[in-house]
Amino acid sequence: MNKYILPILLLLAQLSTAQEAPVVDFSDMTRAKVLDILSLDVFSYNFEQTSKFDTDLKKSVFKKSDDYKTLLKQLTETRKALLTNTITVLLSEKHFVLSDYSLKSKTFLLDLGTNFGFGEMHSDYQYSVLGFVDENMPIFERQDSWDVGGGKTYYSVRVKTDEETAMKMEDSKGSLMIRMTCRVVGSTSRSYKEYDIASGNWFNSSDKYVVVKAPQLEFLDSQGNVLFQTNYK
Repeated sequence: MNKYILPILLLLAQLSTAQEAPVVDFSDMTRAKVLDILSLDVFSYNFEQTSKFDTDLKKSVFKKSDDYKTLLKQLTETRKALLTNTITVLLSEKHFVLSDYSLKSKTFLLDLGTNFGFGEMHSDYQYSVLGFVDENMPIFERQDSWDVGGGKTYYSVRVKTDEETAMKMEDSKGSLMIRMTCRVVGSTSRSYKEYDIASGNWFNSSDKYVVVKAPQLEFLDSQGNVLFQTNYK
C-alpha cells in the first residue's frame, strides 16, 4: 500500500467516528433531563455550562463560539437517539404508595400521584408518573378515605398478580422500587387543580411534561430483582 494512503485512511476513519452520535445512557432519566434534550437546551443539559454561563450576556456570546456549535450538534444527535430508543425512570417508595393485596380482586392499588400534598408525594397532573405522561394508562381517581370535605384524590392503577408474587412484593415494602421503561414521543403542557392542605384552598396549576408511550412497570426488590412487571399499551 502506498505510504501516503494509510495515513489518509486513518484520518478519514477518525473523522467518521467523531461525527457519530454520542453514546448516551438513557437509564434513570428525569423529566428535567429529557426536556432539556428535547428543547436542545445546551446550558441546562450540561451542568458545567449552566454554572459557567449564568447570565444572558455570557450565553449570547458563547452561542457564537465553535464550542457551542459542537455541543449543540452533540445534543441534536442525542435527541435523535432519545426518540428512537427506550428510556428508564426509577421510582422509589417516596414517589408511590402500594396498597395491601386484595384477596378478592387479586390486585394491588398503586397510587402514582395526588391532587394534594402528602408527605413526599406532591400534587400533579393525573396522568403523570414522575413527570412522564401517557394518557392511555388506565389511571383512575380514588378519593382519599380520610377526606371529610371531599375532593382530595389519589391517582391510581390496578396491579393484578398472583398471591405468590404478591407476597414477595409485600415483603419488599420499605425498599420496593419501580423501574418504568418507555419511549419518548415529545413534550406537552398540562393544567390541573391542586389542593393546598395548609390553607384549605384550591389552585390552578400547570407544568410541562414528557409524553411517552407503552410504559412497562417493573417492581424491584432491594437487590434489583424483578418481582413483577406489567405493560400499558
